Amino acid sequence: MVDSNKTVLFIIRAFIFLIFLFFIVSVNFVCFDQFLPINSKTNLWLYSGLLPLYISRLFVEPHYTSHKLVLINSILLFVTLIALSNEINNNAYILIFSFVLFVMILINSWVLATDRNEYSESDTKRLLKDFVLTIGAGKVLFSISFLSFILAFNSVNNYVWLMLLSWAFIMLINVNKLYEIIYDTHFNKTNKILGKIISFQSNKVFLVEKFKGVEQVSLGNIVQYRDSSLRKSNIKIGVIFDQYIFHNKNCLKILQLDEVENTSEFLSNVIYKVENQNYDNLVSGLVGFIIENSTIDIIRFEYFPKGEKLLEGDIIKLSVDQKEILYQIINSYTANEKFFDKNEVGFIEVEAVQLGIFDINSQAFTRYDWVPDINSLVKKYKDSTTSRESPPKGKIGVIPGTNISVTLNLEDHFNHHIAILGVTGSGKSYLARNIVESIGNDNSCKIICIDTTGYWKEYEGWNKIENIESINVESYFVFEPQRSDQDWDDNTKKFLDDIYSYAQDEKYSFIVILEEAQTLIPEKRSTNIKNILENFALQGRKYGIGLIVISQRSASISKTVLTQCNTIICFQAFDSGTHSVVEQYVNSNILSSLSNLRKHHAIVAGRDLTSNVSLIADTCIKNKDDTIE
Repeated sequence: MVDSNKTVLFIIRAFIFLIFLFFIVSVNFVCFDQFLPINSKTNLWLYSGLLPLYISRLFVEPHYTSHKLVLINSILLFVTLIALSNEINNNAYILIFSFVLFVMILINSWVLATDRNEYSESDTKRLLKDFVLTIGAGKVLFSISFLSFILAFNSVNNYVWLMLLSWAFIMLINVNKLYEIIYDTHFNKTNKILGKIISFQSNKVFLVEKFKGVEQVSLGNIVQYRDSSLRKSNIKIGVIFDQYIFHNKNCLKILQLDEVENTSEFLSNVIYKVENQNYDNLVSGLVGFIIENSTIDIIRFEYFPKGEKLLEGDIIKLSVDQKEILYQIINSYTANEKFFDKNEVGFIEVEAVQLGIFDINSQAFTRYDWVPDINSLVKKYKDSTTSRESPPKGKIGVIPGTNISVTLNLEDHFNHHIAILGVTGSGKSYLARNIVESIGNDNSCKIICIDTTGYWKEYEGWNKIENIESINVESYFVFEPQRSDQDWDDNTKKFLDDIYSYAQDEKYSFIVILEEAQTLIPEKRSTNIKNILENFALQGRKYGIGLIVISQRSASISKTVLTQCNTIICFQAFDSGTHSVVEQYVNSNILSSLSNLRKHHAIVAGRDLTSNVSLIADTCIKNKDDTIE
C-alpha cells in the first residue's frame, strides 16, 4: 500500500511533467506546425538532454542517485558524444567533456569494484564517491548534454530561449517545498512540514530527513506525525531530541512523547512542527529516555542536550503504571551510536540508581521491582513539598535539589554506632554536630566529643571538661585527651572508664564522638585507651553508649570498632580502604560515585537510615530553617 504522502508527491511530479510535455508540444506546434521536434541530431537537446533531465529530476533523484546509475548515464552520454564528435563545431569542447566523462567512468568503475566493506571505507574513497555522485547526478549530466546540443546545433532565437527557460524551471523548482505549500494551503495552515521519516531506531525513536528550504528548528521543538501503523483518528506527538548532518543532509532525531486523538488530515510518515503550547507540559523537565542495559536497580538513559542541567546526586523520575519512580544520578559517560551502519555520533549516557516510590508521610521509599520500558521518558524531579519550619529529629541533610529530608532513626540514639568518613574539609565534623544537636537537650543523654584537634571547644554550646564529675545539666561536652610519652595519660583512661561506669550504673546514657579516630583507635598499634573504646563498640550499646567515629582514612581505624558501626556516612574518598568499607553497605554502582562527590555530599547507608535505601545526601543544611546553604 502506497503512503498518502508518497502518492501526493508523485501526483505533483507527474503534473509538472505533463505541463512540460504540454509546453513542448504547444511551442513546437506554434513554431513549426508539428507536435514534437523531429528525431534528428539537431533535436538531441530534447531526447538526450531536456526530456531525461525532467525524468531524472522528477522521478529518479527524489528516491536515489546511486553510483551504478551515474555510471550508466555517463557511458550513454560518452558514447553519444563520441559518435557526434565530428558533427559538433566546437571539437575542443567535446573532447574536454568526453575526457571528463571518461575519467568519471574510470572512478565509478573503481569505486564499484572495490565496494566490499563500508565499515572499512577510507576517507579518500568516501570523498571520491561523493564527488562522483555530485558531478554525475542526472541534473548535471543531462543539463550539460542539453546545453551542448541546443547551442551546438541551433542558433539563438526565441525558440531556444523558451527551451532554456524550461530548463531553468526544472533546475530551480523545489518539489518538496511546492508539496508543502499545496498541503498547507489545502489542509492545515497551522502545521509546518519539516521532513520525512527515513529510519526507525526503535518504536519511539526515529530519524527524519529535514526538507531543504523549510524553516529553522531547534532542539526541544514539538512535532506531530502519523506513521503508517496508526489509525486516522490518532496522531503522535514528539520532540526534536537532536540534530545531525549526514552527507550534507540535515537529519532530526525524534523522540515520541505521546499519542493523542486528532481527526485532521496528516500524511503518513511526514513530520510537522507544532505551535501549540498545550503540548509544552510533555517536554517540561525532560532530560532523556531509557536505553539498553538498564536493570531494576540501575537505569541508563541518553541525555537530552536541550534538557535541564544534571549533576551527581540529582533526582530524576519515571512514570510507570501511574506510579512515580525516583532515581538518583550517580555517573555519566560519553558514548557513540551508529546510523546507517557507518555514521557515528556521540551522546551522553547517564546512570542512575533506583530509590523507589517516595512516601511523603513516612519519608521512606518503596522499591519498584521491575525494569522500565526502553525509550521511557526520563524527567527531572520537581519537588512539590515545602520545607518545614524546624528540621525533623535526626536530619542529616536533604536529597540534592529537593526538600526531601535524609534522616537517621535516632529515637534510641545511644543504641547506634555511626562512622563518618571522608577527605579533609569535606564536612565530617560539621555533620556530626548536626546529628547530635538535632537530638536536642536531653538531660538523660550526655554527648561527649573526645577531641584530639582542639577545635570542638570553640563551637557554641560545647563545654570543655576535665573529668566526668564536671558533667552538669548541659548536654554537649568536649574532652581533650593528653599524651604521656608514647601513650595517652592516666586521666584520659580514667575519664573513659568513668563513662563506662556511669553508663553501667544507668546514671546517664552517652553518645561519644571520636574526632580523628585514627589517633585514638589505630588499627596497627595498641594504646591504653584503644581496648576501652573497642569495648565501647562491642558492649557499650547494651549500657547506653553510642559511638560516632570520624576519620579521614578507614584503613587506619580499628576494624573491631568499624565493623560495629551499623550506619556509614562517607564523603568524597579516594583510598581503597574506605571504598572497601562502604562497599559492604552499598552496591558497586553507587560506590563508583564516591571519588567524584561534591563538597558536603555524602553516600549514606545503613540500618538507621529512615529512607530504607542507600543514597547520596547534601549535608550542608542550616539548623534553623531547613534549607540548603
